[in-house]
Amino acid sequence: MLYLGIDYGTCNIKTALYDSNLKLKFHGVIEGIKKMNLSNEQGSDVLPHIAYIGKEKIVLSNRQQSPRSYFAVSGIKRHFEEKEWKTYVPTRNREMSAMEIAEEEFKWIRDRFVENYGEPPEKVILTVPVSFSELQKKRIKSSAENAGLSVSNIVTEPFASIFTQYQLFSEEIKKTSHILVFDFGGGTLDMSIFRITPPSENENLPIIETLASTGINFGGNNITELIRKKLIEDQYGDKLNEIINNQFRHDILDDTNIPDSDKAVDSENYNRNFKAIRNKILNILDKDINSFKEEICNDSTYDDDYEPHDFMPENLMDLDDLGITLSYTELEEIISSSGINEKICESLDNLINQAEILANNVKKIMLIGGTSKIPCFRNVLKNYFNDTIAEEHKNFEEEYQDFFDTSESEEWDSEPFEFLDLNNDDKFNAVALGATIYLRYNNDAFRTKNRLSYEIGTLQDGEYRRLKTLSDIYGEWTIRATVKPEKTDDGRLCVKLYQVFNSSEYEVMPENLIYMGYFDLDSSIYSGDKYYSMQIMVDNNSTVYGEFYELQRGIDNASPITEPLTITLEV
Repeated sequence: MLYLGIDYGTCNIKTALYDSNLKLKFHGVIEGIKKMNLSNEQGSDVLPHIAYIGKEKIVLSNRQQSPRSYFAVSGIKRHFEEKEWKTYVPTRNREMSAMEIAEEEFKWIRDRFVENYGEPPEKVILTVPVSFSELQKKRIKSSAENAGLSVSNIVTEPFASIFTQYQLFSEEIKKTSHILVFDFGGGTLDMSIFRITPPSENENLPIIETLASTGINFGGNNITELIRKKLIEDQYGDKLNEIINNQFRHDILDDTNIPDSDKAVDSENYNRNFKAIRNKILNILDKDINSFKEEICNDSTYDDDYEPHDFMPENLMDLDDLGITLSYTELEEIISSSGINEKICESLDNLINQAEILANNVKKIMLIGGTSKIPCFRNVLKNYFNDTIAEEHKNFEEEYQDFFDTSESEEWDSEPFEFLDLNNDDKFNAVALGATIYLRYNNDAFRTKNRLSYEIGTLQDGEYRRLKTLSDIYGEWTIRATVKPEKTDDGRLCVKLYQVFNSSEYEVMPENLIYMGYFDLDSSIYSGDKYYSMQIMVDNNSTVYGEFYELQRGIDNASPITEPLTITLEV
């Protein structure tokens, strides 16, 4: 039995395996789980998410491929929400969509798996950010399935990662606990609060329950862009342009598609080549910036007087004249100026309120993702919980005790919170490993209750109506709501659904609605002139079902009109 977990990240792709013949125990506890090295390159457990697109195939590799034979494309995960997005690929002499590129990437993964194990995986689980819409999930799933992978589940990245901490819900744990997963990767920041309930007389397995989740579209790539803007565009932009014009002029003019007589005067091609060389230089600088971030993260002795880093882009020593330096204090100031620290605290407020617990209930904080290793984010979390818990303690007797489950007793729980100090390996591979553990051991070693990280609603007479709210449990039907079908341009009857992320109890603005899909109604059964009662359910694979009931004098009948309908997603 072979299962594959894929953490399809913005910056990196990580994979993990369950092999029923493998007796090795992950962390000495869970049998058959291990991280994978699909590329077969030494020391290469993590693949940079860069698709090297050749004439006939795509290659994923730690090693840069020849630009003559392969065209490099990165960041396609961010384009799954854009149906019309395409990029021109010179090696194919055509445009390719994000789904096309992803399909070939998954095919490469499948082929490497077969090379290693002689057969494709029996089951595959994919992970996505909390803020991924159902349409984005459908597109990534379709890409994997079109590549020949059998996708059993799609789960969020924080949900997957919690299962690597198996010791937290082992039989030795006797007390209900709450854990915050802080997953700060290259493209997004996701946060989830989980409640772990130990086995009891009525339940012989621990229960891992998602209480609340939120996602922010800000990651390590954004920090790199901010650093680059401050270092280059704001301070050295003119000087860099001067160096490019003087030292790379020959390369700018050297375009075999332009006749020699036209090279000096063809401003369009000159500007195009100038931009290409400038981007190449900035991309090299990005790698140096990322190396500096890693250096900071791996140095536990850092302080405000951290020695400034001298950027000397590889293979472009001519740029040393710029004299670019960056200290840790400057890095912290750049991050602070982005407003992300305030956004983290605001999101934590909403998350804790949504979970209906106190900050004091959260006793463990799990940091995963490369960006979470930047020390200032640990400090933001530490300061937030210290300050919030102090305020909660102050107001405990008069304000909170009657409304929230603060502890098993009525006394203030003085146990301090702590950070789960994962090693670097676990921080980078927790999502893929945890997803694989969940795929194999759910309902065998533990049970789960996963909750929605978004709302679902419909538009009726131009007004948004909630059908499912934040934190509703997967697999449970909603209460019924009254809806009226609408006619499509081609005359069909349907009820359209929308998703809303990070909403509140107040009015939802139209710009916050994300179109989800529709229920296609048989016009021989349903009428566009009548109102119906409807309820929906989202299963553990994110498939949305709907049931419709007749209304008579405002009272809905007990039996649905037809069998449950499945939502149509317009991929």
